[in-house]
Amino acid sequence: EGAVRQRAGEILAQLRLEQLAEANPFSLSGGQKRRLSVATMLINTPRVVFLDEPTFGQDRTTFVELVQLLRGLTDDVVSVTHDELFHHAMADHTRTMTRTGSGGEHESSGC
Repeated sequence: EGAVRQRAGEILAQLRLEQLAEANPFSLSGGQKRRLSVATMLINTPRVVFLDEPTFGQDRTTFVELVQLLRGLTDDVVSVTHDELFHHAMADHTRTMTRTGSGGEHESSGC
Protein backbone atom coordinates (compact mmCIF):
# COMPACT_ATOMS: atom_id res chain seq x y z
CA GLU A 1 0.00 0.00 0.00
CA GLY A 2 2.86 2.40 0.77
CA ALA A 3 4.35 1.99 -2.71
CA VAL A 4 0.97 2.65 -4.35
CA ARG A 5 0.41 5.73 -2.20
CA GLN A 6 3.88 7.02 -3.11
CA ARG A 7 3.28 6.36 -6.81
CA ALA A 8 -0.08 8.13 -6.61
CA GLY A 9 1.59 11.14 -5.00
CA GLU A 10 4.22 11.28 -7.75
CA ILE A 11 1.64 11.19 -10.53
CA LEU A 12 -0.61 13.72 -8.79
CA ALA A 13 2.40 16.04 -8.47
CA GLN A 14 3.27 15.65 -12.14
CA LEU A 15 -0.28 16.65 -13.05
CA ARG A 16 -0.35 19.48 -10.48
CA LEU A 17 -3.11 17.79 -8.48
CA GLU A 18 -1.24 16.99 -5.24
CA GLN A 19 -3.01 19.73 -3.27
CA LEU A 20 -6.30 18.05 -4.18
CA ALA A 21 -5.33 14.52 -3.08
CA GLU A 22 -7.94 14.51 -0.28
CA ALA A 23 -10.61 16.47 -2.18
CA ASN A 24 -13.94 15.02 -3.17
CA PRO A 25 -13.68 14.31 -6.93
CA PHE A 26 -17.11 15.88 -7.45
CA SER A 27 -15.70 19.22 -6.25
CA LEU A 28 -12.99 19.33 -8.95
CA SER A 29 -13.16 21.38 -12.15
CA GLY A 30 -13.71 19.59 -15.45
CA GLY A 31 -10.02 19.79 -16.37
CA GLN A 32 -8.96 18.53 -12.95
CA LYS A 33 -11.37 15.59 -13.22
CA ARG A 34 -9.95 14.73 -16.64
CA ARG A 35 -6.37 14.76 -15.30
CA LEU A 36 -7.41 12.73 -12.28
CA SER A 37 -8.97 10.08 -14.52
CA VAL A 38 -5.70 9.80 -16.45
CA ALA A 39 -3.72 9.66 -13.19
CA THR A 40 -5.84 6.78 -11.86
CA MET A 41 -5.12 4.79 -15.01
CA LEU A 42 -1.37 5.30 -14.66
CA ILE A 43 -0.97 4.24 -11.01
CA ASN A 44 -0.12 0.62 -11.86
CA THR A 45 2.10 1.52 -14.85
CA PRO A 46 0.04 -0.28 -17.49
CA ARG A 47 1.62 -1.21 -20.81
CA VAL A 48 -1.48 0.00 -22.70
CA VAL A 49 -3.77 2.89 -21.75
CA PHE A 50 -7.18 3.55 -23.32
CA LEU A 51 -8.29 7.20 -23.26
CA ASP A 52 -11.31 9.16 -24.46
CA GLU A 53 -10.57 12.82 -25.24
CA PRO A 54 -7.80 13.08 -22.61
CA THR A 55 -6.89 16.71 -23.41
CA PHE A 56 -10.41 18.12 -23.33
CA GLY A 57 -10.51 21.17 -21.02
CA GLN A 58 -6.73 21.40 -20.57
CA ASP A 59 -4.65 24.54 -21.02
CA ARG A 60 -1.42 24.48 -23.03
CA THR A 61 0.83 23.86 -20.01
CA THR A 62 -1.27 20.98 -18.76
CA PHE A 63 -1.52 19.56 -22.28
CA VAL A 64 2.29 19.40 -22.52
CA GLU A 65 2.57 17.85 -19.05
CA LEU A 66 -0.04 15.23 -19.91
CA VAL A 67 1.66 14.27 -23.18
CA GLN A 68 5.06 14.01 -21.47
CA LEU A 69 3.61 11.91 -18.66
CA LEU A 70 1.87 9.51 -21.05
CA ARG A 71 4.97 9.20 -23.25
CA GLY A 72 7.13 8.50 -20.22
CA LEU A 73 4.93 6.08 -18.28
CA THR A 74 3.30 3.76 -20.77
CA ASP A 75 4.23 1.81 -23.88
CA ASP A 76 1.03 2.27 -25.86
CA VAL A 77 -1.85 4.75 -25.78
CA VAL A 78 -5.11 4.03 -27.57
CA SER A 79 -7.11 7.22 -27.73
CA VAL A 80 -10.29 8.60 -29.20
CA THR A 81 -9.73 12.28 -29.85
CA HIS A 82 -10.69 15.26 -31.97
CA ASP A 83 -7.56 17.06 -30.79
CA GLU A 84 -5.20 17.12 -33.78
CA LEU A 85 -2.32 18.47 -31.68
CA PHE A 86 -2.64 15.52 -29.26
CA HIS A 87 -2.89 13.19 -32.23
CA HIS A 88 0.37 14.53 -33.71
CA ALA A 89 2.13 14.56 -30.35
CA MET A 90 1.25 10.96 -29.50
CA ALA A 91 0.50 9.04 -32.68
CA ASP A 92 2.82 6.42 -34.08
CA HIS A 93 -0.08 4.71 -35.87
CA THR A 94 -3.51 6.12 -36.60
CA ARG A 95 -6.90 4.84 -37.55
CA THR A 96 -9.48 7.38 -38.64
CA MET A 97 -13.19 6.72 -38.84
CA THR A 98 -15.51 9.13 -40.60
CA ARG A 99 -19.19 8.98 -41.38
CA THR A 100 -20.09 8.92 -45.06
CA GLY A 101 -23.07 10.73 -46.57
CA SER A 102 -25.07 7.49 -46.74
CA GLY A 103 -24.90 7.03 -42.98
CA GLY A 104 -22.30 4.29 -43.17
CA GLU A 105 -18.82 4.48 -41.78
CA HIS A 106 -15.56 4.75 -43.65
CA GLU A 107 -12.30 3.68 -42.11
CA SER A 108 -8.78 4.59 -43.12
CA SER A 109 -5.49 3.93 -41.42
CA GLY A 110 -1.99 5.25 -41.55
CA CYS A 111 1.32 5.05 -39.77
